Amino acid sequence: MSLNNQSRIRLERSGPWIGVAGLFVLLWIAVASSQFAPWWGVVLFVMLLIPGAVLVSRWARPHPKRAAWVPVGNLVVWAIITTLGLNFWGWKADPAPTSSATRVLAAQCATRFDTLRKDMGENPGQSRSALARQWDDAHATVASLSKRAEAGNCPKKLDALGKQVSGIERLISFVDQFDMVRALGNVEHDLDRAALDPPPDKLRRAFDALRLHAPLSNRDLAARVARVASTQALSNLRDAALANDNYQQCQQALKIIATYELDKE
Repeated sequence: MSLNNQSRIRLERSGPWIGVAGLFVLLWIAVASSQFAPWWGVVLFVMLLIPGAVLVSRWARPHPKRAAWVPVGNLVVWAIITTLGLNFWGWKADPAPTSSATRVLAAQCATRFDTLRKDMGENPGQSRSALARQWDDAHATVASLSKRAEAGNCPKKLDALGKQVSGIERLISFVDQFDMVRALGNVEHDLDRAALDPPPDKLRRAFDALRLHAPLSNRDLAARVARVASTQALSNLRDAALANDNYQQCQQALKIIATYELDKE
């Protein structure tokens, strides 16, 4: 018996088993395709194995040699679909899995961002101001990184955001010094606690002046307050306040009120 005849006989006996084994290998390849294919792509690969399994079953007796070539045909189809997916359908291979140490560092970094998020609290700036918008943007970035930070985000990005937030809050505190309505509310509270009945005439006149000019001062400076986003803009606000009569009237009234030490326990 020639070697060709022996090979033909072996293939006629083992062809169906080769076909079945090949389909199982292709099933593993289909599942492993999840590294770059979306879920529907994996389902498509698995579904394409069904016709192959049917052919192997039908050809097992009448055409055993053909059954051995079924997995090859399925592999060609898999290669064609994979090529189309990677080049035209936006499929993309997942990055290499991160090590456990890297995941731990990323989790620790995210925890540090979450601590910064909690320390930030509520936006201390006036609504619709440039500083309030800067603070909101920084808070959104910190909140995002508190959920999915990378190990490389700490400490540089964390420190940079911390300094940015501190700078914004420092500017907000300086701007608050020009809020005469807020200042009025504070000294009104102190006056209520002092329980001066009746208050001295000079103190009463100072409060009357402050109640009159505080809303006007805030109105006059509102546009400049809203635009403060840097130390230069803060300097411009200070110059505008010093030239504003309503602000100066408020400052004079506050100086008189301060002499009575209403906030003293």
